[in-house]
Amino acid sequence: FKERVEWLSHCTELKQQNPFKYTKLEDGRIKTQQVIEALNNYVDQQQLAQNVYLATGVGNHQMMACQFYRWRKPRSIISSGSLGTMGFGLPAAIGAQVANPDDTVVLIDGDGSFNMTLNDLGTVLEHALPIKIFIMNDARQQMVHIWQRLFFDGRLTATDLSLIHI
Repeated sequence: FKERVEWLSHCTELKQQNPFKYTKLEDGRIKTQQVIEALNNYVDQQQLAQNVYLATGVGNHQMMACQFYRWRKPRSIISSGSLGTMGFGLPAAIGAQVANPDDTVVLIDGDGSFNMTLNDLGTVLEHALPIKIFIMNDARQQMVHIWQRLFFDGRLTATDLSLIHI
């Protein structure tokens, strides 16, 4: 590992000049960014950073987790890296918890991605794994929905999850 002090300093400067931001909803509903920001603040306030592993599913919540949760140490955020593997989150959290039984493992997942891993809850139960699960429920596969609107002339198919209640 070669230190890149100048490059990392430049990146830090750019992050400070251009922080990620969002607009809160006027009707009081909570946005995904707010949940992740609150989790991040809690980890800071409780000084838990060295003992928390964060896993994400695949979707908008994944992008927001990587933007609004501060990375504090290497290999502490487990994500598919935008490879589109919906259903990655819970198995990744299970692996992180088994490998780090004395640490806290948090899963941030979307309702669409989480629905692809419901059978993995049996593993969590069987092994009494204390994984903390945050499901961002917006009743759709949001990232797919957005891409369909942007690149397929608004032709929407199979992204509505409003009949599934989590």
